[in-house]
Amino acid sequence: MQGLTTREPDDSMIECAIASLQRVLLRDTEKQVVEKVEPAVPSDLVTNV
Repeated sequence: MQGLTTREPDDSMIECAIASLQRVLLRDTEKQVVEKVEPAVPSDLVTNV
């Protein structure tokens, strides 16, 4: 079992890892943009004190 976890990855494994990371980064970036655009509390629930 140890041999399976310590081998150098081949090119296809590296390509898969990079593609996966890019998708996660894109999703996280899109989520951050939405959070900045949409307020956490709707404006009609905010009262001026």
